[in-house]
Amino acid sequence: MPNHNVRELAGISLRQLGYDGLGCEACSCEIADLMPCDELYSNCTAGFKGPDPEGDSDFIIYPVQEDADAAKAAQAAGENTDG
Repeated sequence: MPNHNVRELAGISLRQLGYDGLGCEACSCEIADLMPCDELYSNCTAGFKGPDPEGDSDFIIYPVQEDADAAKAAQAAGENTDG
């Protein structure tokens, strides 16, 4: 059995459970770039990638899939409007 570090184990578990990454009030990260900030990971929760409604970053991690889906739909609706 291979020896995995905590980041690798977290990524494996998140992927197996269907999550996109980790998020908290301070930041969000995808599985591909997990825990780059060296924050206290005990504040992070598993979640689903969606657009940042504030536009401060490319994405945020929502704790609930429906919230991520709603943010994606709202973004798409805003992109499809004239004016």
